[in-house]
Amino acid sequence: MTDAPFLPLDLEAPDVEPTRRSAMLGESGYERQANDFYRTEEINTRAFLSRVEFKIGTVYECAAGDGAISKVLIAAGVRVVSTDLVDRGYCRAGVDFLRLTEMPWLEVAGEGYVQPHHIVTNPPWNLFDLFIAHALRLVEPFGGRVAMFLRNEHDAAKTYRPIFIECPAYRGKIVLHRRPKFFFDKGKDEKPRHYCAWYQWDTGTPPAPGELPTIDYVLAPRDGASGDLFDVDDE
Repeated sequence: MTDAPFLPLDLEAPDVEPTRRSAMLGESGYERQANDFYRTEEINTRAFLSRVEFKIGTVYECAAGDGAISKVLIAAGVRVVSTDLVDRGYCRAGVDFLRLTEMPWLEVAGEGYVQPHHIVTNPPWNLFDLFIAHALRLVEPFGGRVAMFLRNEHDAAKTYRPIFIECPAYRGKIVLHRRPKFFFDKGKDEKPRHYCAWYQWDTGTPPAPGELPTIDYVLAPRDGASGDLFDVDDE
């Protein structure tokens, strides 16, 4: 812990130009949001927490937006620090995650400045592979973990095998049986197109010989339905 903020940025690094990647992202029928900002519904983060715990270390939400993921994690007792490139009124803004040269020291209310060990985020999908690779570099010195909310088929493309199935730290994904909504304030009857999953990496615990990444499933109630998250059965 330190009493002074530390934000290690590589100011000489070239700007990263987002790519459209239409074949991967698909056409949703909606105009794409600036900076690829799509808020994560609370139920999707609760689904993640129904399978994962962070008992040790601080979680870094590096693309926190308006705090949708961070708030749910904090409510669950997880210590979280947050930044974003764009100021959306929640956290420290103007932080380009892809320029960080190491984990930043960020303030936790009442505790001073801490250096997180893990990363949990819903990254800009037009930069998701860069976010994954960079997140792994940042958490590796701590043996930290990474979790990212992405399309369910993002791990299928041969191009991305090095960050998924060929990556020793990749542990698998938690698939959600409910298509997430991302357009909350447009007054549209949104019909979500894509299924999503939480992908996980662990740089601190090597896989056992022959151990393969796992696929878990979480079924969430439909909109307006009562009840909490529950396991998928054999229906």
